[in-house]
Amino acid sequence: MLKVNGEKNKKKAFDESKRIMSSASVLARFDVKKITKLVTDASKLNGIGFALIQQDKCGECDRKYLIHWGFRTLTPAETRYSAIGLECFAINRSNEKCLHYLKGANFYVEKDHNFKVMWISGKMNILADVLSRFPVSNTDRPEKKIYNFYLIKSNPKLKEL
Repeated sequence: MLKVNGEKNKKKAFDESKRIMSSASVLARFDVKKITKLVTDASKLNGIGFALIQQDKCGECDRKYLIHWGFRTLTPAETRYSAIGLECFAINRSNEKCLHYLKGANFYVEKDHNFKVMWISGKMNILADVLSRFPVSNTDRPEKKIYNFYLIKSNPKLKEL
């Protein structure tokens, strides 16, 4: 890890890093045939960062290509998120920034926080599927919440659970 002392030197090192990472010799074009990984991290002290990388599919070569990268500082409210909340927030924001690459594509998410995300078929995702179709609105009007609850309760898919 590079250690830089002094605000002036930090800014200079940061600007140089940005220049290098944005150069044509570092950034590559997205290739749907390559393995795609979204690498994210979050820090309560600093912010969130991500890199969208690809690598060749051949077993012998492990060459990685930087496609897109980004970062941002946290708002005061975001600094109060739990560790897992902040890590999930980093994944979400990174996915939004890379959506034009990732939409409809298979990709891996790499994190330094240990949790598992599993894929299941749409037929097996009954409960979340039903709940996503009848969300409770953001209003405080109780009649709307009761109506949504009634729709969920009367759904035949939920009766199977």
